[in-house]
Amino acid sequence: MDSNIIGKFIYTLRKEKNLSQYQLADMIPISRQAVSKWERGVTIPDSSTLLRLSEIFDVTINELLNGKRLQDNSIKNLESTTLEIIDQHNNKKKKDKRTIIVLITVILFLSFSFLLYYFITSYSSIKVYKVGGTNNKIDLYNGLFIITREKAYLKVGKIKNRSKEISTVKLYYIKRKHKIYISYDLDIDEMVIIYNGYKENVSIDDIDYILKNSYIEIETQDNRKEQIHLSYERDFINNKLFSSSKHKLKEKNNETLDVENNDIDITNVILYIKDNGTFDNEIYTLTYQNENKKITYLFYENMDLLRITNAEEYIDYHLNAKIYQCNLDNNKTNNVKCKKQFIQYCNWILNNRT
Repeated sequence: MDSNIIGKFIYTLRKEKNLSQYQLADMIPISRQAVSKWERGVTIPDSSTLLRLSEIFDVTINELLNGKRLQDNSIKNLESTTLEIIDQHNNKKKKDKRTIIVLITVILFLSFSFLLYYFITSYSSIKVYKVGGTNNKIDLYNGLFIITREKAYLKVGKIKNRSKEISTVKLYYIKRKHKIYISYDLDIDEMVIIYNGYKENVSIDDIDYILKNSYIEIETQDNRKEQIHLSYERDFINNKLFSSSKHKLKEKNNETLDVENNDIDITNVILYIKDNGTFDNEIYTLTYQNENKKITYLFYENMDLLRITNAEEYIDYHLNAKIYQCNLDNNKTNNVKCKKQFIQYCNWILNNRT
């Protein structure tokens, strides 16, 4: 694109129209000096001015830029080339758009795949259990069992012996009628870590056996042995997509026992036992007759343990750990049935207070 050729062509077109530089400048409108600079090849008209010159001189913009009138074939060829350039530009935009769409799709797919993998590998991957246990002479409470996909952490908690001092503590579980020891000399404050390779006979894959049939074997200084079946009550599992602050607040502030929306005031139950029962050796005892059943309530003040017995059955509730242990119908359990029976026994006291 030669500015001198364009300027000479504008000069020729102006003369053909018998226009002076002033007249042409007024028709655009623009200054005469600008017209003079075009014709001398100093500058080239801008796009809006080219459109106006095209109208005044009845020529195409392509002819103005080429500095001469073009034949029909040349115009058609030039228009075809222009159209090809436009098509190439449009095709490039479409291709760029497709590339962007594909790139966004890949990013979204990878993000979704990562989130799905994280969800699958993390969902229900952590479980927390409260651990407790009791027999006629020994109580175990405030224990903790944390289970992940790769490791498990077990702390048996505090042990209170109502007879002799404890000498040694062994921890084991039953697997297919075989006794498998996790520890032969367990320190009460020790955190036992269970994982594949911990010991040849102990595996993280045996968690179900540990939850169902694990025991503490305690030997006292007078060489007597006591065995406690460990009870596990699930306290937490990460199986919720969204946490509920309302639920957390209720857990934090709730001082009562809640089983399927049935609340009972444990404090009033204990106060009633203290006020109406007998006290001996740090144990409050209250016997209550209801529906031809003789129910005995025992509150061990030094252990914060409430035991309710009925003939051969018993239910234990550890106030600090909030753990239930019971033997109902010759079946040791800590499930909802045990809690419901506990509530029923407590309600017998609360509903018949004088």
